[in-house]
Amino acid sequence: NLSDVYIWADMQVQETFIELTGEDSATFDRILSTFKFTTPTQTQPAFSSNLTNIRKFVTADLRSQYSSNWSKSGTDTLSDSDIAFDLTSIGDVNGDGTTEWLANNVRIHGTFTGGANGSESMYIWHWQSQNEIWKKIGMINGSSYKLLTTKTNGYYDIQTSQSDSASTGRNFVYKWDSSSGQYKEASSISMDYSQTGTQ
Repeated sequence: NLSDVYIWADMQVQETFIELTGEDSATFDRILSTFKFTTPTQTQPAFSSNLTNIRKFVTADLRSQYSSNWSKSGTDTLSDSDIAFDLTSIGDVNGDGTTEWLANNVRIHGTFTGGANGSESMYIWHWQSQNEIWKKIGMINGSSYKLLTTKTNGYYDIQTSQSDSASTGRNFVYKWDSSSGQYKEASSISMDYSQTGTQ
């Protein structure tokens, strides 16, 4: 019985205290009462580096988005095995100490959902520690992306780029919209790589 073990341990400590200090049991009880003991509780970690959980959220979201156009013959919805995507750490966009993740290179039945120029829809996912769920906080379009040094409402702005031809393309800037809790496209700039010398 665990309680019997605790009683026995308490008696052993008390006897040792009296023997070493020469004090009586009343002194021991008075000293013991000044300590606060708490029972440890098992809590779920706020964030796990295991990405199995986020994959479930992303897969469910993509299944809902693509089911109407990509359903198998004779079925109404896609199965999890029909959906594939990559997960990339995009960095800590809002300074809360937790990295956000980008779901991109989406494939349905093995077919890339983006354009021939490599441009695609990429989805930003954020860990909500208060609810312990993953939430999609934006969809950005392009073939590449980077976090800018500028911020909007405490969130880093994000720039994406896409090529429209061998010499032209566009840069998009996405900024945080607090009212919707999502990244929204804020600007689009046409690029002439033959003039800038970069792509």
